[in-house]
Amino acid sequence: MPTTSIINVEAINNVQGTLQVKWSPRDPPILDFFVRTWHGDGHWLIFLLRSIEQYVSRTLYRDIVITFSSAETAYFQSYLPFFSLPIKLIPTNDVYIKNGPNNGSYYSQMYTKFHAYQYSDADFFIHMDSDTMFKEPITRLDLLDEQNRVFVKRSRFNEIDMNSRVWQKPAEKLLLEPVLYETMTGFPFVYPRDLYENTIRLIESRHNKPMLAVVRSVQDFIEFTTLGHYLITYMSNRRWIDNNNKSYKVVQSWSWGGFGPRQVAWYECLLRAKDNKMCHLQPSVSGKL
Repeated sequence: MPTTSIINVEAINNVQGTLQVKWSPRDPPILDFFVRTWHGDGHWLIFLLRSIEQYVSRTLYRDIVITFSSAETAYFQSYLPFFSLPIKLIPTNDVYIKNGPNNGSYYSQMYTKFHAYQYSDADFFIHMDSDTMFKEPITRLDLLDEQNRVFVKRSRFNEIDMNSRVWQKPAEKLLLEPVLYETMTGFPFVYPRDLYENTIRLIESRHNKPMLAVVRSVQDFIEFTTLGHYLITYMSNRRWIDNNNKSYKVVQSWSWGGFGPRQVAWYECLLRAKDNKMCHLQPSVSGKL
């Protein structure tokens, strides 16, 4: 039976040493889920894990890596070990960026996702947020194509409504160049492991300071829009492929909007109904995506 384990991330990093930017995936590649969460989203996380258990074959991934503040270890250890899933719990010290939502935890979570490669040796990371869940079965072709290219669904910023352009400027301030596309357009985001460090090195070289100092110096920052821009701008098209017809098999909610009875009923329906088209109680949603 799959087991949940507590991982010491410092030990992982000591063994790995310095990550080589030039990298090739194993054959077949290893994929891990990567979730950065906090106790305020713990109830959402339950539905995400239930949806992985129901809709994602164990042949598609190795582990579900869940990171959180070390101060919240007792909370997550109180219930996550009882899932029959290969969960790896990684408590980590929050890197304080600046004051903000959840006492600054919001920005710390983004910073952790920029460094997913430090928490696992996976070839590809399947990013899901706590307030997302699968609504139907997925296949390998929902994650990677036959050539192990990741899928990118993108929209031109100048063609979307103003409310959806909120992350363009933060990405541009990090990269110090124009960002023309929003690539944060529907979970899951699957990234190759060398994307993170390559993006960080570009940012550091342009600002001439470490990544932590950079994100502390800008007014705002964003992880997925920035990583997506590097992917489509600087990585070979042998590494990624446009997928503007991407089938949405994930529902994205907004955890700040609350988790009321209507949300619970809709999620339970998506997990239990034979056809998710039978689920009519979808709450209105607004948020990051």
